[in-house]
Amino acid sequence: RGERWTWAAESMGGLRLLLSLALASGSIMNILGLSARRGIRLAHRTIPRSPGLACIRACSSGASASAAAEQQQQQQAEPFVGDGMRPGFPDEYLPYDPAKGERAAARGKPARPAWKDRPLSPDPWGDSPVRGVTIVRTMEDAKRVAELLRSLPDDCMHAIDTETTGLDVKRVGPVGNGRVLCASIYCGDDYDFGNGPCVWIDNWTRPGEGGEHGTSSGVLQAFAAYLADPRVRKVFHNLSFDRHVLNNEGLEVRGFAADTMHMARLWDTSLLHRAAAIAEDAGPDAAEADSELAGGYSLAALTSLLIPGKGKTPMKQRFGYRKTKADGTAGKLLVVPDPLELQVTDEWRADFIDYSAHDAYATWHLRAELERRLRGMPWGRRRSTGECRSMQDFYETYLAPFGQLLTDMEARGFKIDVDRLPAVQRQAEAEVAEAEATFRAWAQSFCPHARFMNINSGAQLAQLLFAPRRPQGEAQAAEDAYALL
Repeated sequence: RGERWTWAAESMGGLRLLLSLALASGSIMNILGLSARRGIRLAHRTIPRSPGLACIRACSSGASASAAAEQQQQQQAEPFVGDGMRPGFPDEYLPYDPAKGERAAARGKPARPAWKDRPLSPDPWGDSPVRGVTIVRTMEDAKRVAELLRSLPDDCMHAIDTETTGLDVKRVGPVGNGRVLCASIYCGDDYDFGNGPCVWIDNWTRPGEGGEHGTSSGVLQAFAAYLADPRVRKVFHNLSFDRHVLNNEGLEVRGFAADTMHMARLWDTSLLHRAAAIAEDAGPDAAEADSELAGGYSLAALTSLLIPGKGKTPMKQRFGYRKTKADGTAGKLLVVPDPLELQVTDEWRADFIDYSAHDAYATWHLRAELERRLRGMPWGRRRSTGECRSMQDFYETYLAPFGQLLTDMEARGFKIDVDRLPAVQRQAEAEVAEAEATFRAWAQSFCPHARFMNINSGAQLAQLLFAPRRPQGEAQAAEDAYALL
């Protein structure tokens, strides 16, 4: 309708919500013959390897039950150990273990990575202010590292993360909003790009160069061919964010292999509800620095749950400070500086490089752990061959392509009639109010005090729908006590 139409790419969030609701309800798992409760139980298991993995292997190879049991015992005796070390942390926080070095040497790898002994630059704008992180600030270095990344084996996983400025995700989405300050890439500890396995790409100039706080340097453009290479298998935590902000820089991302947020939802659909219950129980006085750790499917929450030794520290906990009141005392509000300020300020720069580079490191290890757990969850047999399949096969077959399709749709957007939206909104709000009144009337027929409940609280709904019914005498005593209060 001409000027009455406008693009609304953000409305695609509804489709993402639809996928989340489908997974949360367990409907997909029920269709596949797998109860959602199994996923919840797996979240609390502490064994090194899932026994379901041995069953799948035994089924696919035709091994007997005794062979499967023997294989399972062997797997449990050999704990699952990650391949990397946490970058950027001084040796006093990451002591060198000679036993690990001997095992590494026995596998033909150097007992201690060479980058561990390289001196650090005292200049936060230097080439190596953070141990284990190769900093890329020039086009020459960018071209060299990009070629090295493209030369890695085809089965190598490339974890990628970005940090942005000029984007308030509580108000707008990343489509067309925000600039990339830096990007980090991690492919495992087997690859050293100059000062270590983590690549940190500085896409911003020094303050005063192009502006008071600097401006985009364009160094990230040297990685255009690498990002667009479909052969390079790329891993993200929340592909929707990183792909769109990279697209804002004119960079297309191809070769998508995994999104750890989607993998985690497939592994356990209850994390978001548990996080909401924790937040509700904690109340408004809970420490703000811990909120991200209870964030359900955030990178900090997942890594603290699944790979605690390699987990991410939330930005509020690492950089947050209490705002000073007028009387000079520290207030309750926790303030976090803008990422741009953290990156260009000498005082914070080295710590921010370590923080942002560690996001890619944590994403890489999180994907490996989630794949291990998903491969331990059976999906079913292939009818044609009888081959046993796992939920990782389901993710690679359906959810990974679907996740990329959703970001394609978000970037393209669709048109809406902005003049008609207010009337539709009023109608929707009236229908919601009517539905809430109908639900409350139904709930009050079983519990008179249901009219006081918060129907948006998952914990209160669970109490109403699934809590065991109390004996009549006990229930009447509770009613009398409530009346007295």
